[in-house]
Amino acid sequence: MTREKVKGQDVKFQELIRVKRRFKCCFCLNDNETKLCACCCCCRESMKVESPPGNQIGNVYQTCGTMLRFNICDASGGRIARIVGPSFLGMGCCTCCFPSKVFKIYSDNGTEIGSITKKFGGFFKELLTNADVFHVECRF
Repeated sequence: MTREKVKGQDVKFQELIRVKRRFKCCFCLNDNETKLCACCCCCRESMKVESPPGNQIGNVYQTCGTMLRFNICDASGGRIARIVGPSFLGMGCCTCCFPSKVFKIYSDNGTEIGSITKKFGGFFKELLTNADVFHVECRF
């Protein structure tokens, strides 16, 4: 995600949810080679979730490791769910050359409750723009 703010809207374009994130750019030096690195704890992403906009209902925090994993926390900081995405080692962070990516959503007790699919927009759209399309499915 490269934007600082993401809005979720209903079919009437009413904003239902807003996710805010501060821009982070993090590089590591491994074997005399500089690489983009999100596996370091200092490079983790964090996002503030508001619904309705202006009312903070929780946060999303990226965890350390080689997988795209996130903890979803309520406003008091308690984990209520987690998101598990593809591995960095399998080029999970690159979208310009690979098909759609699926991030599974699990409740805190480990039950799968949904998914977020990042739709592949085509080679040139992925390479030349910041436009992304996501499909969110929840089963509560």
